Amino acid sequence: LVVLLMMASLTGVDKPRDEKVRKECYGLVIQDYLNTGRHRQLKLMVIVEAGQGKSALINALIGKEVANEGDNFEAGTNSIQEYQLEQNGVQIAIWDTPGFGMESKEEDEKTVELLRNSDCYPIDLALFCFRMDGTRFPTRVHTDTIQKITEVFDKSFWQHCLFVLTFGNNVEQLCPDGEELAFFFSNRVLELEKEFQKALKKHAGLTDVELERIRAVPVGSYKQGMFEENPWALPDREDWFVSFWMECTTHMRNVSAILQVN
Repeated sequence: LVVLLMMASLTGVDKPRDEKVRKECYGLVIQDYLNTGRHRQLKLMVIVEAGQGKSALINALIGKEVANEGDNFEAGTNSIQEYQLEQNGVQIAIWDTPGFGMESKEEDEKTVELLRNSDCYPIDLALFCFRMDGTRFPTRVHTDTIQKITEVFDKSFWQHCLFVLTFGNNVEQLCPDGEELAFFFSNRVLELEKEFQKALKKHAGLTDVELERIRAVPVGSYKQGMFEENPWALPDREDWFVSFWMECTTHMRNVSAILQVN
């Protein structure tokens, strides 16, 4: 963990875009988890309502554009896409689910059934995405998705879940005048984390102890735009890419320890 913290503190503006540093991140952060001897491949599942930035997240994690974003998104896609990645000896499989809420509730239920019967399960980590600049959580689509996933996999599924807050670079527009942006940003992460925990308590039946392990982690862009000189920086952190993987690894290690005890 000390090595990871040193790496995060030393990361500069351009480092996340550098292939060497990306490999180092995977090697230092993820291989430490895989070296427990119980894992040979890291398996991730991305779950999200349509339009919440899952494709941009997947492209950022993989390091190239493999998933369609924004206007390029093909509405009505009903298949589960699998992306394979190998970095610095780390093998990662990412399963991209169709955006929930695009069609009927029945189609969403079929998607969950497809997940259960796919090679992605059992998973190491599920990423439940929500736009950090969104105005309402949870929506009906969120609650329906939580209920159906719980029904199919049971509530233990959520032990393997992180609440990923996408579009962290856009939060500045929500910050009230006169309030420090970093303070507002950090508070918003905590507020949305509590809302997600409440939704899981109500619709998945998680206990307060189980909810304490469900964390929210913000992510940003991976593209340098006209107004984003460094898309990897967020108001409260220097490099969301490294912070994200540190949070993922910590969460997976904690869950593994809990499952071994139980």
